[in-house]
Amino acid sequence: MGKGHCLVIGAGVSGLSSGIRLLENGWKVTIWSAEFSPNTTSDVAAALWYPFLSAPVERTDAWGSNTYNVLKELAELPDTGITMTQTYEYFRESQSDPIWKDWVDSFERKTDGLPADYVECFSFITSIIEMPVYLKWMLSRYTSLGGITSRRTIDSFGSFPDEYTAVINCTGLSSRALLDDDEMYPIRGQIIRIKAGIREMYLDQQTESLTYIVPRSQDVVLGGVAQRGNWDLNTDLLDHEAILKKCGAIIPEIKDAEIIEDLVGLRPGRTEVRLEKEHIQNRPLVYINGKFYPRQDASISVFDSGFLLGDGVWEGIRMHNGKFLFLEQHLERLFWGASQIDMDIGKTMEEIISILYETAKFNKMESGVHVRLIISRGVKSTPYQDPGFTISEPTIVVIP
Repeated sequence: MGKGHCLVIGAGVSGLSSGIRLLENGWKVTIWSAEFSPNTTSDVAAALWYPFLSAPVERTDAWGSNTYNVLKELAELPDTGITMTQTYEYFRESQSDPIWKDWVDSFERKTDGLPADYVECFSFITSIIEMPVYLKWMLSRYTSLGGITSRRTIDSFGSFPDEYTAVINCTGLSSRALLDDDEMYPIRGQIIRIKAGIREMYLDQQTESLTYIVPRSQDVVLGGVAQRGNWDLNTDLLDHEAILKKCGAIIPEIKDAEIIEDLVGLRPGRTEVRLEKEHIQNRPLVYINGKFYPRQDASISVFDSGFLLGDGVWEGIRMHNGKFLFLEQHLERLFWGASQIDMDIGKTMEEIISILYETAKFNKMESGVHVRLIISRGVKSTPYQDPGFTISEPTIVVIP
């Protein structure tokens, strides 16, 4: 039995990556997107593995390390468009060791024979991801696993068909409008595609002097700019000239290379990555022992006393205008019933009241609400009636 049906919004690299991982882990997945490759922001990226403008580091560091290893594995597969490439990163002043030093292959420092006015270089192996090729491979992988795609647009995250258990937002910069997220902003990038016989990658990843020379199978990508708050999707001649000048300072012959085209894209920027779970529409979540679950995922052990023997107590309680009606009487009867079967509920009456109101608040319920409060003796080690075989605390369930 599958885990549920997940809807992914967006078909760039984040959307397809999420879809593939969900399918691999037993979910049914549908992707809705206004655009698919080759018309996504991801298609324009001069993509490579390198921690750049990412926060919070306590989360992104772990993600970055894992991603390096995944891309290294994918580079071994045919047609992914990923290559592990000798890379040189240049600095105009001495640097401390980067946090990712031990994540990458063949890291070493160099100070001799550096171009322009650079004084230090990190030499290491990292991945280049040729995005049009990689996105094609990802879409093929996604559909081969049973993934569904649909060209659709949305104007909010307020409501989705009931068939979807969860919705994953991979809309990038569009999240600013869709979620009223004022912390989202564009980071404008402009690149130049040229024809050149370059086989190694060269970087200056300092924002103020951002420069990259990224070799791919059919071209070399030159960059770049990282202009926060700039929404302009037109190519800019001054940026074009600045890119050629910066890249030419590292490899002089670039200035005479044949230019294929200039491209512009808007990276999604934010103060920090937003990865969080949110309850977005009126599908009640069930409380079980301190956690909330969608109804289709709410379950208890077959060895639970309530399931095996009906060994427990319950009350049905209504809420009106934010208050549970006759709550004191309901709970007095619940605790009295528990005492008659010699069952310790394991909570005070005040703690049970707190759980009930927490459930109502979590589900944004105030009126016209009926909840069922169920407390069983707990999980048994074996299906015997004797309470002595109980091996857990009581099971507390609230079903709105």
